[in-house]
Amino acid sequence: MFTHVHVPACSPSNTNIVIDAQVPGVISSPIFPDGSTDSSCIWKIQAADNFRLAITIEVLKLNGVDDYLVIRDGADALSPLIGKYGPCANGSLTLYSSGSSAFLQTVSATFSVNDKLRITYKPIESDTIECSHQGGHPANLCGTNTGLKGLSGVIASPNFPNNYDAKETCVWTIDAPPGYRVQFTIQWLGIEDHRYSRAGTCGDDSITVSESRGNEDSRDIIKLCGCQRLFSFVSYNERMFVRFDSFKKNNWPGFYATYRALTPEECPAGKTDCAQKNTGPIGFSAGGQVCTTSEIQVVCRPDYVEVSLQISDYPGIIVNDSSLHLEDKACGAGYKDAATVKFTFGLEDCKTEQEDDGKKIYYKNKLYLKAGQPSNDEAITRGHMQVIPFQCGYDKKINISKVSYNARSTFVKTDAEGFGNFTYFMDMYKDASNNERVTEFPKEVGLGQKMYFGFRVESDYSDLVVFPDVCKATASSSFDSTPVHLIIEDACSRDNTLEYQYGQKSQHNFSIAAFRFTEGYDDVYIHCQLTVCPANDDGTRCARGCQPSKRKRRSEEDMSANLYIGPLKPKIMTEEAAKEHSYAESDSGSSMVLIVGVLVGVLGTVAIGLIAAVIIISRRRNSSGNGASLIVAEE
Repeated sequence: MFTHVHVPACSPSNTNIVIDAQVPGVISSPIFPDGSTDSSCIWKIQAADNFRLAITIEVLKLNGVDDYLVIRDGADALSPLIGKYGPCANGSLTLYSSGSSAFLQTVSATFSVNDKLRITYKPIESDTIECSHQGGHPANLCGTNTGLKGLSGVIASPNFPNNYDAKETCVWTIDAPPGYRVQFTIQWLGIEDHRYSRAGTCGDDSITVSESRGNEDSRDIIKLCGCQRLFSFVSYNERMFVRFDSFKKNNWPGFYATYRALTPEECPAGKTDCAQKNTGPIGFSAGGQVCTTSEIQVVCRPDYVEVSLQISDYPGIIVNDSSLHLEDKACGAGYKDAATVKFTFGLEDCKTEQEDDGKKIYYKNKLYLKAGQPSNDEAITRGHMQVIPFQCGYDKKINISKVSYNARSTFVKTDAEGFGNFTYFMDMYKDASNNERVTEFPKEVGLGQKMYFGFRVESDYSDLVVFPDVCKATASSSFDSTPVHLIIEDACSRDNTLEYQYGQKSQHNFSIAAFRFTEGYDDVYIHCQLTVCPANDDGTRCARGCQPSKRKRRSEEDMSANLYIGPLKPKIMTEEAAKEHSYAESDSGSSMVLIVGVLVGVLGTVAIGLIAAVIIISRRRNSSGNGASLIVAEE
């Protein structure tokens, strides 16, 4: 689901790597000359505030017996130790930082080109991770008679995810309800095998899986050591035993395993090939707590959300729109196959709720599903409803906006006596050349990025010019609504990022940096009130141009209209794109900062979605009998 950024490989010239974990990434094997001595690599990973890091060791194979990988819960080498892992392990292990940073280091006495390392990292919002001691006891609890009676759980080597000590003996008894069977799976394994004993005997450290206490009746299932293989097994009845023994303490990673009780319907007595059930993704905190995230995959796109789930994670799930839907029951899955169900919906669709904490805008929804194994007794049911809340959080400092409909441009066609037919236009352009119009919306614009616009008047009367009375931003489609941020007033600049040069002409172009109101308003509307004048009349406001110190007055022959396009709504964009054309923050007195990209058009009295509106212009004599004033109205 995620696209991972590949971190540059560690090499002799690049051994101290700082990672800005805004998106998921991959750390791969170091690149050193074969036989290099005392090689070391450091990775410092930093996520945004209010995020934690999920660090997953996917491949660990170091050839030196004392080579290791160390992971610390913080930004430097003095941070608390999560674990020390070496020289190898099989499976995958996910570790969760307690804060927004982590420190990783590999140390090799003699580097080998056969060393293999792959670690992925992912920033995760803190409130989406739950860490606890499942079943009321730590997974790494070690004793000679530890009883486990839950329907599912986790066991791990002592001190896990840190190293286990010497002379450890742990025995776990797993009891499922009568008639059930136990599925046991080792998910991660890296323990000593034969440094101090004969090869092939697992005489140093070992894991033994048995269906009888004490292994007295030849029902030992398997004995494991080293890091060569994982193991999964379904018990013959409702009880099984797991034993772990260690000899000396080294850097070995240890192990963790999951168990799950299978119902008689899932695995009938005597059946030897019961299907293995997914126990779901888990990880560990630095303190050894088992951590889980939602069993759904949520991908936060700039203007929509993707939610996926694996059918195998929900035994007996009913895949139909009446049982599997979002908060809005009309929002069912858009994609289904034998393995996956996916929902795709807009940020404001499906009864999605918004919350604003001042730093982020959160879009929250819930997934409703019905699951449960069928029963052979009609008097009982194992079906249940499950509600899974989820959210996407967008940093307001990298928000962008969109228009809510697809409009190439907005224009107003008029017919005035003495002037003939003429039409106001306003367009957005792709760059400063103002040649290629933006024709596809929504259009994503980043933080402080330049946006290019033009307004013009076209007429069969060639000597007309257009004048911007005012261009401003408000939070609604009403021209007179508040809050207000002025952009242009009487052809004068009112925004310190505005690039605009007034002249008596039929077409004007300007650019401005993207912005957003800071008072919690979701929408931004950009309004422009335009006036058309005859070019050969020195008494018009078009002829006067920018004169901010003089009182505004309307010329007796001016033609005026107000238009708008909107609303414009927040969206997410990468910081890299936002930095391409950055500006300083506006110092105007209005309640806004330049933190959002917007799409802008002419705004005012034309209804949303309007492609063309006829403006009725009536000539009305003033008291002196000279010239005419205009009344503008919608039809």
